[in-house]
Amino acid sequence: MKAQHSNELAATLSNSKDPQKDSIIKELLQCNIVLAWLLKECVPEFKNTAASDIAEYLSKSNPRTQMKNTHKHSQPLMPVIGSEDNSIKNGKIFYDFRTEMLLPEASRDAPFLIFNVEIQKNYGNRMAFHKRVIYYPCRLVNSQIGDFMGGKVDYRRLCRVISIWVLPNAPKKMANKIRRFHWTEDEISDGKAKRMPEVVPADLMESWVFFLRDGIEPPHRQDARWFLYVLLTCKMTYEERMKILEKDFDITAKDKEEIQNVCWLNDLIRKNSEKYWSEKGERRGRDKTLLRAYLNMKKANWTDNFICDMLGISASKLRAIKKMAVDGEAQTVKTV
Repeated sequence: MKAQHSNELAATLSNSKDPQKDSIIKELLQCNIVLAWLLKECVPEFKNTAASDIAEYLSKSNPRTQMKNTHKHSQPLMPVIGSEDNSIKNGKIFYDFRTEMLLPEASRDAPFLIFNVEIQKNYGNRMAFHKRVIYYPCRLVNSQIGDFMGGKVDYRRLCRVISIWVLPNAPKKMANKIRRFHWTEDEISDGKAKRMPEVVPADLMESWVFFLRDGIEPPHRQDARWFLYVLLTCKMTYEERMKILEKDFDITAKDKEEIQNVCWLNDLIRKNSEKYWSEKGERRGRDKTLLRAYLNMKKANWTDNFICDMLGISASKLRAIKKMAVDGEAQTVKTV
């Protein structure tokens, strides 16, 4: 990768305050080979299609979408509809990536498949996250009234929507799981529910969630989980990633530059993480020294104010030191 482009990515990373506006993440989500493996997993029409063929199909943009040309790429990025969904009544939400496509062998007047892809940094509150996973496809359906129908409602023209979520830092117990949220149709007879075969209205909208955890590898199979893990992990170098991707996923030369950009970003994150933990270890070592000094001064019946003056620390820092557990030496020292 060219040094100039590396500097641009570094500047984007350091200056980005809003993750949803992070151009690096958006470029990752727009990379055709990444989308291809996600769609192969989530869309029945692509189950038996090679990822390389899906990626090639994705490069044929729909004329209704607009290409975002920030700089030249080794391969075209998937065209985007726009990241902002602004509704006067329902409020504004931002998608990491949202687009539409006409499924293979579908007629020109057939409904599109609309999908969005989200990278979620943390699982957070389980209930809130699951509600958000359900809410996003609802908004994708609702927005079609304005996008396609000019404010009018024609239920026959509603497009299928799929919301895809990737959690690189999921809880350990959730690692390598995939969950699908979707509509089902049950027939109630004599108080018992019977699941009906899936019909078109039942698959109008659905969400897929990929739970990943760095350090807990999924099974090494040709599927989206292993592909995403190799792409997003901070525990592999670029060379290790490329070796796996070439062996397990038959990536082509035109995919490498986009993947290299993503892997370069993860290498930077790993180095920054190592630096952070090194600095954190130094800080903890200093705090241990301060705690031992505090314990000795406390035995001499010195006051907290005098100890703060002698050690050159603030009262809040002293309170934090008291709460430290240093190799079983102290748990919580009461303030006198």
